[in-house]
Amino acid sequence: MLALGHDQPVADMLCELFSHQYADTGTWPQWFMFDGFADIQQHESHGDIVFWPIKALCDYIEQTADFQLLEKELPYTDPTTFAFTEKRASLHEHVAKAVEHIYNSCVEDTALPCYGDGDWNDSLQPANQTMKTHMVSGWTVGLAYQSLSELSKVWKSAGYAAEAERLSAFLVRMFDDFQTHILKDGVAAGFVLFNGKGTTHMLHPSDQVNGIRYRLLPINRAIISELFTPEEKDLHLDLVDEHLKFPDGVRLMDRPPEYTGGKSVHFQRAETASHFGREIGLQYVHAHIRYCEALAKVGRADELLEGLLAITPVAIQETVPNARPRQANLYFSSSDADVYDRYEAAESMDKLKQGKVGALGGWRIYSSGPGIYIGLVINRLFGIRRSYGRVVLDPVLPKSMDGAELDLDWGGKRVRWIFHVDGATRVAVNGTPVTDFLREENPYRQGGIGIAADRFDALLDQKENTVEIHL
Repeated sequence: MLALGHDQPVADMLCELFSHQYADTGTWPQWFMFDGFADIQQHESHGDIVFWPIKALCDYIEQTADFQLLEKELPYTDPTTFAFTEKRASLHEHVAKAVEHIYNSCVEDTALPCYGDGDWNDSLQPANQTMKTHMVSGWTVGLAYQSLSELSKVWKSAGYAAEAERLSAFLVRMFDDFQTHILKDGVAAGFVLFNGKGTTHMLHPSDQVNGIRYRLLPINRAIISELFTPEEKDLHLDLVDEHLKFPDGVRLMDRPPEYTGGKSVHFQRAETASHFGREIGLQYVHAHIRYCEALAKVGRADELLEGLLAITPVAIQETVPNARPRQANLYFSSSDADVYDRYEAAESMDKLKQGKVGALGGWRIYSSGPGIYIGLVINRLFGIRRSYGRVVLDPVLPKSMDGAELDLDWGGKRVRWIFHVDGATRVAVNGTPVTDFLREENPYRQGGIGIAADRFDALLDQKENTVEIHL
């Protein structure tokens, strides 16, 4: 919705979301319902849930510069009755309560958030209490670092200097702890279990228990959040190419957890689920989309386009040779191996990677996937986005898309965007060159250009506008 400029509905959703924050802990339920069903909700939540409302709010403020929303008075939710409280607090206070929870929910002597009841991958919920309180997800750390880094910028710009300074100091500790504890032998672990004797790295080349050596999620998020150095970024993308990239998209892990026939040893669903699909089947499109976002971050244009086409069902046989026929006009949330059961799946991973096992369309439209895809195409592939009062132009297009045109309205005005992949850096709006721009920061490549939004909008003075971008 932000990519398409629908800002007010986003503000309304954010107010609804923060009104469902629990008054006692500053956290949220894993999910909740509305209206007459509001008393139906999942009280507990995974360790990553507290970061998503913060990230969503920061995304909104970055694109709209609507800092006034932070002063909006909102209720909390009573964790016993699930009713809204009479007491109201500013949205800023809501956020501060969530951040205070984060400060207090890290593994002892670190700035790394506890795993809690899980992370993004629902199939890897911990099987014992020790894992909840003493284990860290490499992916959740990346999400935390990204969300809180953006919040630090928002707080600093909004005048909350003391809170921004405290948060920045916490982020320095988190970065150092990521480098010290999450990385082992240069490779990011899926999980790190802390105990009195030190740390155990799981879903890592040193893991002698699960047999799983690589996990995609921490790699994606560490690139997007800039936790990796440029050298670490290259190493991990090479690992993805070698171990996780399949014809129909990247996999969550290099192999599935061992099927235990109904008994949980380390993780609940992953070891007991009989169906080999969605997270269990490892090709979950949401995660593949985030891989594409990481590719855009580092500027790998050809791979970005290839990745986007691999999960687009239109003419999929042309891009995924082992794809089985599937409906062409909707989003699939997974691509599932054409196998009979978990045992055949475990034996067929190498053949699947070679394209010798068919790939079935999995779950159809589910959750936020189509919206994330649309946002990625507009904001990252074509590189058109807003950032703190600037229009950012940062396309990541391969040479094969030289001359591509995009019809995308901007601020209620009709605009045709024309892209020239010719190595130059020039922008013209309705024939007028724009030279007063600033470079965006990006540790992995040359960043895009930012143009003052009022200057850009003033140049869109035609009934039919044209923006020509040379990159």
